[in-house]
Amino acid sequence: MHFSSDSRFGTNAPRQAAKAPKHPVPLWAMVFYGTSSVTAVTRHSIEDGRLGMGELLTPDSVVETISSSFNRRKAASPALLPEKVLHQSDSQITWYTKRQRRSMWFRAGKGVENLLVEWPALIWSASRNGACCKIMALPNNSRPNANTKLYVPPLMNLSSNGLLCQGSARLPKQVDIDTLTEAENCLFDSQFTHVNCAETIRGIGSSNAKHIKFWRHLSRNGGRVYVRDLTFRCRLNEWIGERL
Repeated sequence: MHFSSDSRFGTNAPRQAAKAPKHPVPLWAMVFYGTSSVTAVTRHSIEDGRLGMGELLTPDSVVETISSSFNRRKAASPALLPEKVLHQSDSQITWYTKRQRRSMWFRAGKGVENLLVEWPALIWSASRNGACCKIMALPNNSRPNANTKLYVPPLMNLSSNGLLCQGSARLPKQVDIDTLTEAENCLFDSQFTHVNCAETIRGIGSSNAKHIKFWRHLSRNGGRVYVRDLTFRCRLNEWIGERL
């Protein structure tokens, strides 16, 4: 008896691996059943251009099936986030900066004063459309986690919840990974004019003169802000959930 060498029939013939199509082809389909509203959904493989047998899906598995299909495709070329970025969504991005020595500007009366100081470590959360940004002080340079304590920033032009009062320095119209430095400069290049809350620096209150004097002292002595100078606000997991 003669057996065909066709792999569909010959049991001993090696099976050739299917070649990947050069162009996108239908892989599977979902069929939605109902009258005025959807009552059932089935998932079907597509075989030779025809729907295969259907598999009933729950509402949750509909979303999961679609999401996992795209996630597998994305996994082939993952986008690496900078170490400083802590969280991002479609509407918000949160990151942190370590202590750094740079200029701090004050507009006192008719003049502008420039002090070289060590800025504290900060955590930032900005809306993607550049509408607003809030900032808190961190206790150290370590990368924050959900339980990290946040403090009212020892800075002018910020409210007790860290909302930045934007003056002439405006946030970029689109805040994303590529524009974080530009967003930071909205604070670093500001000319501070007034204390927005009495909790910026312990023992100073809302006095503009005392606030500037505090930073002049640090500038002359090469000192920096310590946790003992700050007022505890909340933990990171509480703050990041607050609306901008």
